Amino acid sequence: MKILLLSNMYPTSENPHYGVFVANFIKEFSMLGITINKVVITKKNSKIKKFLSYCFYIFQSSYKILFSKYDLIYVHYINHSLIPLIFLRFFLKKKLIINAHGGDIFFESKSAYILSKYTSKVIPYADKLVVPSNYFKQKVIKRFNISENNIFISPSGGINLNKLKARTQNVQLPFKIGYLGRIDSNKGWDTFLNAIAELKSDNIEVHIGGNGKEYLLLKELIQKFSLSNITILYGYINHEKINEFFNLIDVLVFPSRREGESLGLVPIEALACGVPVIANDNGAVKDYIFHGKNGFLYKNDNSQELKSLLHEFQNLSNKEKVKMSKMSRESVKKYDSKIIADNMKKFLLESMINPLN
Repeated sequence: MKILLLSNMYPTSENPHYGVFVANFIKEFSMLGITINKVVITKKNSKIKKFLSYCFYIFQSSYKILFSKYDLIYVHYINHSLIPLIFLRFFLKKKLIINAHGGDIFFESKSAYILSKYTSKVIPYADKLVVPSNYFKQKVIKRFNISENNIFISPSGGINLNKLKARTQNVQLPFKIGYLGRIDSNKGWDTFLNAIAELKSDNIEVHIGGNGKEYLLLKELIQKFSLSNITILYGYINHEKINEFFNLIDVLVFPSRREGESLGLVPIEALACGVPVIANDNGAVKDYIFHGKNGFLYKNDNSQELKSLLHEFQNLSNKEKVKMSKMSRESVKKYDSKIIADNMKKFLLESMINPLN
């Protein structure tokens, strides 16, 4: 099988998380014997470089679509990645699969919204749409008015359970609460800090990993709420070291309020390490967080409810915490990357034999 892969996001050593799922996708399927020829864009720091990279992307992908031989075209990220297909959709002679990820249909800029008016016209020409969760599947059906049968769920490459080692809960003080993610708008880090400010005592310790546009504001609020003595800031944490971070904490808080939170690999990875998760009931978290079993869900971005659930978790018995920790690991076994890759390969092979629509 030979695939032409298109993506407007792809990681580099300078930006290792920029479209990292695309790199993982290529790695996984190359190991399964699938030949992938990619046309991708890496992150640029200037508007001129970004413009030129898109020009080259459009030219190169258009040439390959028209004149090269592939079994199918696989496009990661709806919208920007589909630019070459706005006109070329009329000339497609190969199967087209589009993988939506979240932010690519919940637009955070006016320009992206305007572009979607044109790229959305490509959607009816796709043989199949791949989405990361059932939550996002429903959003895609509503947005594009397409059949449920034309959507395949594949959870963003999954997680490597062999590398994520389980941590058993214990009752050692202080109670260690973690946050891991971007410090950006709508990620809910401010709700998290508001809850901590209400909960703060000598018996808690706060571990925050991540960086972003609002990192300075985060530090200001830590000072304002007098949390410096109980808070440890790690900044950006390399993915190879996230297991170490999860081994430091008793519970992870996932407070994101982004509508485009289509899966949430960070909480899934925490659960795989035996760390229960307390999450804002938003996006796809209901797919894998079961209230009272492997964590808790609070509603409406409510910091008071989050504080109450943190307090409730803190007061669980050691036996209850160990049970929840074991359930956490068990609940995400279906997200193992090997299972996800095998299912995706089966889907791709079947698409070569049978019409998808």
